[in-house]
Amino acid sequence: MTSGALPTIGAFLLPVGFDEGESLDPVLVPLRIGAASIGLNIPWSEVRREVGARLAEILDVKLSDVVVSAWERAQDFREYADPEAHPPDETILTELAEHTIDIDFHPSLELLVNDRPLPGIQLDITLSLTIKGLILKIRDGKVREMTAGSIMGRGKLETAGLTILEKRTAEILLPRGREVEIPSEAPEPSATDGAHLPLG
Repeated sequence: MTSGALPTIGAFLLPVGFDEGESLDPVLVPLRIGAASIGLNIPWSEVRREVGARLAEILDVKLSDVVVSAWERAQDFREYADPEAHPPDETILTELAEHTIDIDFHPSLELLVNDRPLPGIQLDITLSLTIKGLILKIRDGKVREMTAGSIMGRGKLETAGLTILEKRTAEILLPRGREVEIPSEAPEPSATDGAHLPLG
């Protein structure tokens, strides 16, 4: 059990040094095939690091932003978005019952080597987060802050049906009185990311 701010999706899912070992090798398979088909000789350790860096950028999204985005799309939240029932200057505090949020998204990586495209990498990322006792501060139809409660869950990174990474979290506590501020527009994970690799 840990205490403090919620991590990013990348910090939650990606182990330290994940781009140095063999865990990303299945991601590189279509790149190896594509490079061989056009006669490119590539230093794959550099490609692995570049893919890892791009993946970390894609996943540099706070878990708090993702769960808030999911809440604001939920049917039960629509009451708070009604300006007639809840004027914009009204502040609402509501405690959530225990529930689970399932999130999946499918970013892709596109790489160029010496201005020559390699096959894109399709990634499948799933998160399942169990949330207990969070208190939300809502104003003007948006979640502005959350405090108290806890979040725990599991996540998986796959490509072409192969599991690359799978992880469970310890319970993360948000102490009462410690607020997590939410941006007015919570970002979504990037759908596509590109990298240009000036390699041989």
